[in-house]
Amino acid sequence: FDNPTQRYYEDGIAGSDQPHVFKLQAAYDNPNVWKLAEKFSMGYSIGGAMDFRSGTPINRLQYNAWRQGYGNYVAKRGTQERLPAYLGLDLRAALAMSIAGTQVDIILQVFNILNSLDVLSADQRALTSAGLPVFGTQSGAVFAQPTSYQSPRRFELGVRFSF
Repeated sequence: FDNPTQRYYEDGIAGSDQPHVFKLQAAYDNPNVWKLAEKFSMGYSIGGAMDFRSGTPINRLQYNAWRQGYGNYVAKRGTQERLPAYLGLDLRAALAMSIAGTQVDIILQVFNILNSLDVLSADQRALTSAGLPVFGTQSGAVFAQPTSYQSPRRFELGVRFSF
């Protein structure tokens, strides 16, 4: 399955390469801050997570008629464009109530609080087998057009019982 004309181009940076990854998670839990009665107390917890990653490389691929797919690299792998960086920020807050030995937590979680719509992947089809640019059904070349985005902001509300 080796293609001798592609050996030079196949070496290089992997398609999943992200040279910069920074993750930070923090939480604070204060379970019994307010004791309101003999068998009733309340507390809270808050937390967050941040995820930053530099973008992955985009490779220019040419259609290979023999293999019936886009498998030929036009330039050395990983040396062309990169996707933009990705930033995710999530928050969590919970109100904890202890009622006669039963723990009840009301939880609010917000994912992608900044509502970023960062590009996560892009079309890598660049050339036909004849060396012409690949065009989509709309207009313009399809190379580097986004194929997936970060999920939009999402809220989750939940209740947890422990007894």
